[in-house]
Amino acid sequence: MTSAENPVAERNLQGCAPATRYLDAIGSYSTNEVAVNWNSALAWITAFADSAAPRG
Repeated sequence: MTSAENPVAERNLQGCAPATRYLDAIGSYSTNEVAVNWNSALAWITAFADSAAPRG
């Protein structure tokens, strides 16, 4: 098997570069982001810290 790691991705993403291997399909577990809720907290705290930082 190639680097896609699952049959759904193998069928649908042949020839794609690794950085472009995204497939929104429930069976394509190796190409979906599973930690969106974790990343949203990081994005929020980063934006908050930036807005609270002194300017000048």
